[in-house]
Amino acid sequence: MPEKSLDLIEYLVIQQERFSVIKSHLAASGMKFEWRCSLRCTFMTYHIDLIASQGDGAEPLQFYRWNWNMDESQSADPEIHCLDKDLELLTRNHAHPVSYNTYRKVPVVLEQLFTEEVMDSVKIADDIAKQCYQSNSGDHYFPGYFSEILLSRHGIVLSQINKWNSRSIDHKNDYTMRALQFTIPYDEVQIQNLEFEEENIGRMRIKFSDLSSNNNRWCGDLIREKIKLQKLM
Repeated sequence: MPEKSLDLIEYLVIQQERFSVIKSHLAASGMKFEWRCSLRCTFMTYHIDLIASQGDGAEPLQFYRWNWNMDESQSADPEIHCLDKDLELLTRNHAHPVSYNTYRKVPVVLEQLFTEEVMDSVKIADDIAKQCYQSNSGDHYFPGYFSEILLSRHGIVLSQINKWNSRSIDHKNDYTMRALQFTIPYDEVQIQNLEFEEENIGRMRIKFSDLSSNNNRWCGDLIREKIKLQKLM
């Protein structure tokens, strides 16, 4: 059975807190930065962008990235990409996330981690995304229903992307090009206007597109129907 997204999100929250020493180091140096923590299959990535202090519209510089396979059977030393050698050493000495299996063996009680609205939104996202779980080629997601679960200080983003055969010229009539994304802001985050192809359930924003070949669009139809039903509830 796939893992519930709430359990995977809780895992990411706990693991990203192990990088607090990195954020404290950057804050003490006066640097402005944005962080994000993501899970793709068994790979957990912690990423920091250094925010440019001058220039409107300047792109953030990739400053720090930590990537690790949380599967204990495949585990190895994490990949650390960082120009600051002191920060890299600080990471190796103090940031020690654990695998998901290890996390599950440790009793954890996190009261008031998220509001009921945020948790309900995650449950709704699971209910919609599971319509295509293992239903077609390219829909074998792990460990939950999504290709990627991402956390930032702004909220949660759940993405289910399937591009099976979409770049193959030998499968012009049999390919999938489907993208489903849920953006769930925290309560203190101001809601922006909906963009093209976006709709909402409460504060959760949903963006869905399906440009698959005709024989593979039935799965996208299931998603659209489930979104309609959830909006009526």
